[in-house]
Amino acid sequence: ALFRGRGVNGDAQWSPNGRMIAFSSARGDHSFVGIFELATNRIRWIAASVDRDANPRWSPDGERLAFIRTDGGGGVANVFAPVAGRGFGLWVADAKTGDARMIWHSEAGVKGRRRVPTAGESFLWIGTHLVFLTEADGWQHLYSIAADGSERAPTQLTSGQCEVEEPSPSPDGAMLYYSANCDDIDRKHIWRVLVDGGSAPERVTTGEAIEWAPVSSGNRVLFLRSGAREQARPVMTTVGGGEIALRGVPLAPKEFPSAKLIEPKPVTFSAVDGLEIHGQLFVPRNASGAPAIVFMHGGPPRQMLLGWHPRGYYNRAYAMNQFLASQGFVVLSVNYRLGVGYGRAFREAAKGGRQGASEYQDIVAAGKYLQTLASVDSTRIGLWGGSYGGFLAALGMGRNPELFKAAVDVHGVHDWNARFSAFAPAASRDADSILAIGRAASPICCVAGIRGPMLLIHGDDDRNVAFSETVNFVQLLRQQNKPFELLIFPDDVHDFLRYENWLSAFRASANFFERTLMKGEQVVGGR
Repeated sequence: ALFRGRGVNGDAQWSPNGRMIAFSSARGDHSFVGIFELATNRIRWIAASVDRDANPRWSPDGERLAFIRTDGGGGVANVFAPVAGRGFGLWVADAKTGDARMIWHSEAGVKGRRRVPTAGESFLWIGTHLVFLTEADGWQHLYSIAADGSERAPTQLTSGQCEVEEPSPSPDGAMLYYSANCDDIDRKHIWRVLVDGGSAPERVTTGEAIEWAPVSSGNRVLFLRSGAREQARPVMTTVGGGEIALRGVPLAPKEFPSAKLIEPKPVTFSAVDGLEIHGQLFVPRNASGAPAIVFMHGGPPRQMLLGWHPRGYYNRAYAMNQFLASQGFVVLSVNYRLGVGYGRAFREAAKGGRQGASEYQDIVAAGKYLQTLASVDSTRIGLWGGSYGGFLAALGMGRNPELFKAAVDVHGVHDWNARFSAFAPAASRDADSILAIGRAASPICCVAGIRGPMLLIHGDDDRNVAFSETVNFVQLLRQQNKPFELLIFPDDVHDFLRYENWLSAFRASANFFERTLMKGEQVVGGR
């Protein structure tokens, strides 16, 4: 290690001359930005305060350092429904003296909200401008402002009911390439725009593929592309031209059954409160009266797409959905509220998560939508999901046993109060009410209602969802003689490290659904 220090240190950025490293140091209710000098082996803190400083970025000449400052404070942030706050400020410091000043501050409230992007950078210093992502207009878009503080307000570079990610500058700093779901909300494509806002955004890629992670050189753009049947591969194109052949690009093995994969269909349906929900529907060829499965992603700030996913965890989930469809199951992958891709109001839906699980109504709506399809047997619908998706699977089995008949719950949350006890400090006048709401939104509240079988899968070294969530949930299932099976991976973590464990989990899940939904076999309770 170059150095060790207090706090959680990260977001390291080398200076242009390679002699210094800027980094952030998170320390609970506040955080600092520092510069580590290799020559002196010392850390200099930049404009230290009681607030949260993060995202340090060097100027191209290495003379200045920009960072983002938000209010400090105690307690635990509610990542599913964050408070509005006073917004955020953009600060620029002299890298030698440490003197810093704020060049701009966002509006307070929801217009000053910044969410952690699911991919790529959210703050860049490009040439003479600072470029950043924010949800000021209700959707995650790019904004640009002069780094010298000469502009009173930033220029909005992108707009519309779509969300932008992964901004990447051209070598000359004039153009910004990025991925976005503009004009195609359930896929991602490559776009570009001038950093100074002197042009309208231009779509670089066309078609119905999924494209992300752009890098440019001159008039050429390199990015990753996948599709409904095509797994991810690097692609190079010229802007306004065709694809450039790349040598040595790995392709799927010849025996991989790409042609046999199901092309998922984009579908929408309405929850009971009228909110429109998007999903991807996998229907096996010639399906009629088949069992069906609802898939819920984790996060929940995620979005499943109409093809192989950019993220490894969900790339594997897409493969599992394809395999289930190949075995005769109709599969509906649901982008429920609290997810990304559909705007801030959708992501910050009222009473979500431990505050009431309002997103669960979207899962019920998905099940009822499946019941309207001729391809589905309305009496044989199951659930599967991991992490937050596991939470929703367990909740569905207890709340709506008449609708959902079997579930695979992979490392799911089962008790919000155990996970977020800091929301209800003992001295709070509202502690009892907060705990009651959290319990009512948790699967442990509804164990008595479970009638169908469950398969619970968990690694006991999980650092995201404590293994105790499954340990305690199983005790409740046993006490009430509920039918369940277990698959436990000693020493593995949340996103399983061992390939064989992923295979075991998916094989066990497919076998479980074949026995319970296809063949109607019974699972013994209370084991």
